[in-house]
Amino acid sequence: FYDLFEKFLEKRTRMEKVVEERFRDLSEKEKVSIEDIKRDLYHFSNPDEVSRYVFHILSMGYTRFMDEHTVKWLSRVGRAASYQSTILRRRQRAALENQRRDYLTGFFTKSVIDQKLPEKIQEWQTACRSALTNERELEKIPRISLMFIDIDDFGKFNKRFGQATGDDVLRFFGRKILENVHGKDIVGRYGGEEFIVIWPGLGKEEAKKKAERIFRSITGERHRFTNGLPESSRDYDEFNDRFTFSGGLATFPDDLLQPDRDHPKRIPKPYLHEKYYSVADLAKKHPNDLAHDLIKVANRQEMLAKEKGKARIIADEKTFCKA
Repeated sequence: FYDLFEKFLEKRTRMEKVVEERFRDLSEKEKVSIEDIKRDLYHFSNPDEVSRYVFHILSMGYTRFMDEHTVKWLSRVGRAASYQSTILRRRQRAALENQRRDYLTGFFTKSVIDQKLPEKIQEWQTACRSALTNERELEKIPRISLMFIDIDDFGKFNKRFGQATGDDVLRFFGRKILENVHGKDIVGRYGGEEFIVIWPGLGKEEAKKKAERIFRSITGERHRFTNGLPESSRDYDEFNDRFTFSGGLATFPDDLLQPDRDHPKRIPKPYLHEKYYSVADLAKKHPNDLAHDLIKVANRQEMLAKEKGKARIIADEKTFCKA
């Protein structure tokens, strides 16, 4: 941010310097021509600088050194530069948004998920710090639930039928997930055949219902993926036109909290996570580290789902939904 701000100040200072050098020693009888303005414009490299140059001249009243024709010409240049600057900014924003989105599904990329999850955790930490001495208030702070999804046998399918058909499968999964999420939910494609769904404000039991809805939506529909396939393919029948996924569900802060006397059922699970924290520790630990820990818990639950036969979702090491 500071680098960008310094560059902005540098450009503004350069623009103001060009204007001042042009007008500071002029008498009221002297006039600045269009050719003089054109020579000034050679100093600038983009329409935004030109637009600011024109605005500075107009705002400082330097048009008194120009005839009517030059003023009209300068105004047209300013409007054109302003329009081009707007178009350029829109393209830059669109390019930035494209970098944030997966080209197949339209979901956020891994880098965006790795940014948004810590932001949600930081919101929890802010609320937690003001309620550390009040256990009832702590319980009222909304949880954050997350599901890690890995498509079953996708690598095998992709290798046999090709990338084009595999892309169709990814689009299908993306569409079915999108049909079952809402405005505040955050969805990302985290890897090749991996997705992450984040439910801000949902506890584990509510998140289980949402996760099962996604699971049933995908496994309950037959879909024939034909892109890149011959008209008839006996090998294709092995997949039965139906895909499943293995999922792991984790909830913050519950799955990172250490056991205590008030929560005897909260037993540390080394398989899921090596270290657990007190509420006070969670309130001050870096949100990026906590986001990494939460994803690791969900990922290990998903790995356990694979070990138990795939086509299921696991939370707290227990299957709560399967095909």
